[in-house]
Amino acid sequence: MHIDLTLRWAAPQPPSSDCWLGTREFPGYRAGNVVARLNDFNDFNALPEVYPEHCSFHAVLLGANGQLQDSHSGPCYATARQRPPHVRSSFVRVVAELLRHAPSEKRGFSTFGQALTFIREQGVDHQPRPARCAVARRHE
Repeated sequence: MHIDLTLRWAAPQPPSSDCWLGTREFPGYRAGNVVARLNDFNDFNALPEVYPEHCSFHAVLLGANGQLQDSHSGPCYATARQRPPHVRSSFVRVVAELLRHAPSEKRGFSTFGQALTFIREQGVDHQPRPARCAVARRHE
């Protein structure tokens, strides 16, 4: 039996729609048909005293014609305002790239609601908070 191990090259893809959006303070990133963005709560007439030290996170799934298909929003405890801009930029890009191939055309983000909430609360670049607390307690 002979196994062919040669690499197959995919056909060239059309130009990518990936791009940076937003501002340095409140970045956004588009990965295919997914847009992840941080915003100021004041932009949405929310009560600023409710989450004054955090940003608001929005993930948007665009349909075939660029129309809104689904969205997920909420406070983003993982990206406090005092965190450096490069950390916030990294956060939105990682989330957009994670979601790029995840949503289904029929169900959108509905199957990922809990995961997106977890990401908003814990972030993408460190251990979950309870695990860090447990490690710190072991060393006391």
